[in-house]
Amino acid sequence: RQILIGHGAFIELLVMALAEQGMRSEARLWPQGELPAQLREWDDRPVARIRLFPGGTPDPLFAQVLRRHTPKVDFDTAKPVAASVLERLLEGAVGSTLHAGGTVDPARVQPLRDLCWAAAKTELLTPRTVMESMRLTRVGPDEILAHRDGISINSIVPRVAAAFGLLDRSQPPAEGSTAYSEMMRRFDGHCRSAMGFAWLATPGNGRTAQVEAGRAYVRMQLRATELGVGMHPMSQALQEFSEMAPHHALAHRLLIGAGAPRTTQEETVQMFCRIGYPQEAVRATPRRPLGQFLQA
Repeated sequence: RQILIGHGAFIELLVMALAEQGMRSEARLWPQGELPAQLREWDDRPVARIRLFPGGTPDPLFAQVLRRHTPKVDFDTAKPVAASVLERLLEGAVGSTLHAGGTVDPARVQPLRDLCWAAAKTELLTPRTVMESMRLTRVGPDEILAHRDGISINSIVPRVAAAFGLLDRSQPPAEGSTAYSEMMRRFDGHCRSAMGFAWLATPGNGRTAQVEAGRAYVRMQLRATELGVGMHPMSQALQEFSEMAPHHALAHRLLIGAGAPRTTQEETVQMFCRIGYPQEAVRATPRRPLGQFLQA
């Protein structure tokens, strides 16, 4: 699901970039048929075929593409997000078949903060899931620039710990260790400082719906950039592994008033993001060179 949401974001940005160059494009999903529900049955069939035509119309949101940064920082808890700003933010997903929702109501925000923190702890304290992140954690400028992917950490405490060999990324952080404390502190701050939430839900959970969710999400984040609002996915509660099941069910009850989907035909929350105002400028995440992605 998350892989295909990423594909959808890429497709939407590609369509916008082509339009900026005067090319109209048509994205046909699954030209060789939709990928099956079971991941073990996936093959290398294309997700989309893009056809190009002359005469594209530039999209106003394209101006935000290079300004769009995901704020993996604590938000300013003294600066609320106005309901009118949230309304304009949600308009960024208009035109899709998805449902975009959100709240800045403190009475709804606090239970969602609690959900984020409980789900984050479940991911961080489940060895096989935290190791997915540990293997992709890049600490310090040298590692960040060498890999240009994964989770970039450049704060002083992890860098010192890594320099002295105190940051072992071959196993889950031990409780009481520097890595454990830093990991918990970071996620706790993200959850506690959320000043509102925005989410996207689809009528079903097929592979096409997941791609469309990605297209809508990136437009919503571009609108957030235009509005000067930080938007940061907190998708732990939407993950489908067994230990997350109680949080997965609660997320659906709190966000769309429905039980956890049991089939691909039921309404499914695809994206769940905290919103707020960063306390300082958010740096761009390093990107890998285009040549690593493009085959011609």
